[in-house]
Amino acid sequence: MKFPKCLRLSKKRDFDRIFRDPEKIFLHGITMLVKKNSLKYPRLGLMVSKKNIKKSFARNKIKRLFREYFRINCIYFKKMDFVILVKKDLKNLKNVKINAMLNRLWERYHIFRK
Repeated sequence: MKFPKCLRLSKKRDFDRIFRDPEKIFLHGITMLVKKNSLKYPRLGLMVSKKNIKKSFARNKIKRLFREYFRINCIYFKKMDFVILVKKDLKNLKNVKINAMLNRLWERYHIFRK
């Protein structure tokens, strides 16, 4: 299944709204900015800098993992906007480790525990 456009943060004004007074969560080089939205579904925005992860295939892998995790679990999330900033090089981590980190990042925003 494809990652639907309605679940993406793509416009600058959406990102700007979240950057003004967000709730911040830090975990091993990942920063998550969170803000409640007025929609009936959660949305995700990703920022993986070329400065932090040099190789494009590594950046794309990380973004793909984040999007896939969000797509599968979005029905459990509260109606909020999430922006993920990758500050540290995660390219050496295995997919299982990254998924475990994502579980910890988003655990407080589940409507109910799985």
